[in-house]
Amino acid sequence: MGLRLTSGIDFARNDPFFDGDGAEKKLRQTLDDRLLEWNGQTLKATPVGRRILNRVLYELFG
Repeated sequence: MGLRLTSGIDFARNDPFFDGDGAEKKLRQTLDDRLLEWNGQTLKATPVGRRILNRVLYELFG
């Protein structure tokens, strides 16, 4: 639910998400598509990403 907030969520490089196979590639794709923004500490959805956030989350975790 935190990605629905404009402030985003704490999401550091050592997050367990990165242990998953292909996780970094999936994240990079959403960043390249400008659906998410990440400064190395905070991950948040862009305005466009928020409109299709269910799909973005599916791509990352589904």
